[in-house]
Amino acid sequence: MDIYCKHCGEPWDMAELHEVYVGGFNGTKRVPYGQAVELFKDLGCGAFQTGRTCSNAMVDPDRAEQAAVMQDLLEHPDEWSLFD
Repeated sequence: MDIYCKHCGEPWDMAELHEVYVGGFNGTKRVPYGQAVELFKDLGCGAFQTGRTCSNAMVDPDRAEQAAVMQDLLEHPDEWSLFD
């Protein structure tokens, strides 16, 4: 199931939350799932890529706005896409 970056609207497979590393792609230490969820809520897809807030060009402004609301309201990533 896809979850969306609240900064750029990019879709990401929810399973990617199991593969978040400190510092993004170049990191060597995996982040626990719960912490990865919180990082994604804060940093968007930057949690996967750079370990910093997403600064990618806007892909889908509607999805980004929806993602921001869903991530603020709902705790679990599997709930974020229920209203697709």
